[in-house]
Amino acid sequence: MAETCKDRVRAALALDTPPYVPYAFGFAAEVRERLSQHYGLDNPFVELGMHVFAVEARPPLDFSPPPLPPDQTIDEFGVRWRTSPHGARYPAGHPLTAPTLESYRWPDPGAPGRMEHIGELIAAHSDRFIVAAVDSTLFERAYFLRGFEEFLMDVALRPGFAHELLDRILAWDLDILDRMLEFPVDGVWFGDDYGHQGGLIMSPRMWRAFIKPRLACLFQRAQRAGLPVFLHSDGAVAGLISDLLDIGLTAINPCQPEALDLAQMRREYGAHLCFCGGISTQRVLSRGTPADVEVELREKVRLLGCGGGYIVATAGSVQVDVPLPNLVRLLDLLRDQDERPLNAGPH
Repeated sequence: MAETCKDRVRAALALDTPPYVPYAFGFAAEVRERLSQHYGLDNPFVELGMHVFAVEARPPLDFSPPPLPPDQTIDEFGVRWRTSPHGARYPAGHPLTAPTLESYRWPDPGAPGRMEHIGELIAAHSDRFIVAAVDSTLFERAYFLRGFEEFLMDVALRPGFAHELLDRILAWDLDILDRMLEFPVDGVWFGDDYGHQGGLIMSPRMWRAFIKPRLACLFQRAQRAGLPVFLHSDGAVAGLISDLLDIGLTAINPCQPEALDLAQMRREYGAHLCFCGGISTQRVLSRGTPADVEVELREKVRLLGCGGGYIVATAGSVQVDVPLPNLVRLLDLLRDQDERPLNAGPH
């Protein structure tokens, strides 16, 4: 029987080294349009063979954001978002203008329309490795609601409120996760950025006090269901890997090469951790040549794939600054693995 995308991801998560390396990454909307035109595809993410497919909760049927300028929107939590000329979205208005939850109304996790699409999506992509995605898991949701600087000040000066807010976010996440785990998913994907390019956003001590115990609750809920745990966390998060493994992490993404010593991480954690990422978007994909992209891909497969689990992914979604020939070279090399395997290691 031919291997499916699901089989290949499961092998990587088991830290096997099959010759065919699975891959999964995303594209900005304009990049998807370019790929559609180049390959003549309706849905390039699916039709180009991405091995991991995420399902997530949607806003309820009765959610109707107020009219705003074309570059702005408001989500159901009351966070105002702005879209840059290059397509990137960022929070530009925060509903919790004071450190209190007294008058804040939380969205209803069980509202109609939130989960009804998931079964159909899973059935349509049954050959893929399906992850239930709980994005903006803890820290990100907190600062989206409060503002980045304000929430960090809460952590430092108003810890009681910071704990209260994070507990309420955790309750939301657990409710949403439990509802998604009623579907036949293959793994759980959490997304919460704890690092910037030069280090951690908060100290390890504060992270362990405010984030780790709550993240452990979420990881444990997935583990009770017998599912592997992915975490997307940008930046220089190497100092947290031991803690994340302690609470049950299976795979780390996006392994940003500009912020991490991936060779050292592979030596220290490769016997216990699957790596998902590593392909430089900041330097190689955006500034290099197609030949540079091939070198980058083969180097990351050699470094992260031989002797341990590896899922090829870009260090963040591919943005419009990536020249199409570079992206096409990466995709063609990945899609051609049945004839030309990338992983020459033992298998």
